Amino acid sequence: MRLLIENYLSIFLVTICAVLCTSFISSELAINSARDFHAYCIAVIEASDFDNKAIKKCEKEAEERGYELKISKSTFEKMECSSCGTVFSIEDMDVIKCPNCQNSDPNKMYTYLTNRICTVELTYHIKMKLLGIEKEGVLNGYAR
Repeated sequence: MRLLIENYLSIFLVTICAVLCTSFISSELAINSARDFHAYCIAVIEASDFDNKAIKKCEKEAEERGYELKISKSTFEKMECSSCGTVFSIEDMDVIKCPNCQNSDPNKMYTYLTNRICTVELTYHIKMKLLGIEKEGVLNGYAR
């Protein structure tokens, strides 16, 4: 009789452990799926050269998958002075002139770098129904 109770108790505990492990594996697969989709969105944005249609497509697909995708774009331009070689930002300048040598001749300056950066933020939700746990995760990345 004692052996019968021990066997049933062992089988019950193994079953509970198997169900809990399955729940943890399921949540890990959902997190990995969100990471893969985040990397996919960054790759699509970079490959399309920051095309608005591609960004809208990623946002629509994220909504279909149950994610929240936020993409913010920023562009800034820098100039390089050909006289002294100084690289400077032109964002807040009314008249473009080199801060080092005060050169303002447009023929002696040229655009050095135009950076386009998108911040890609993906929010996903994980639910472990068996344990009653609901978590929200956020993945951040940059498309350059």
